[in-house]
This record gives sequence, structure tokens and C-alpha cells, in this order.
Amino acid sequence: MVNGGGGFAGHTDWRLPNINELRSIVEEQCYGPAINLAVFPNDPSSVVWSSSPYASYSNYAWIVYFHDGYANFNSPRDLNYAVRLVCGGE
Repeated sequence: MVNGGGGFAGHTDWRLPNINELRSIVEEQCYGPAINLAVFPNDPSSVVWSSSPYASYSNYAWIVYFHDGYANFNSPRDLNYAVRLVCGGE
């Protein structure tokens, strides 16, 4: 959770979304990026981390590749991927 200074955009409860929250913004009918550009303008087709760990390997976590909306668990946590924060409780 991001909780320093005065926060950002009036909030101090920013966090990584879980895999279900992240997948909920994938637009299945869109490609390159697989996201609604009216809601998320200029969004890159990048890989984005979720807060959901992969149960079998503690050093892996779930990601969503917003180029095509594909979700995968085979991502070591030391890779340099983007994050998309949400605010509020889970």
C-alpha cells in the first residue's frame, strides 16, 4: 500500500490489484492494447503485475499482458514489469 506524504490524487490507500481485479479491465474484443482506450487513453500494451502470488512458487506472481489480455502465472517477481495501482480496500 502506498502511504507516504500526502498521498496522490487525494488518496493514500493505493495498492496493486489482485489478478481478478486486473483481468476485469481487459477488453476481450480489443487487441494491442486489450483495454478500453476511452477509459484508459494512451494505455501501453505492456505486462502489468498483480498482487496475486502463484501458489506453487512463492517467488512468482500473476501478470496480465495488456497487448492481448492474456493472464499468466509464470512470472518471477524480479522481472521489470509495469504496475497499475487501484485505491481502496480489496
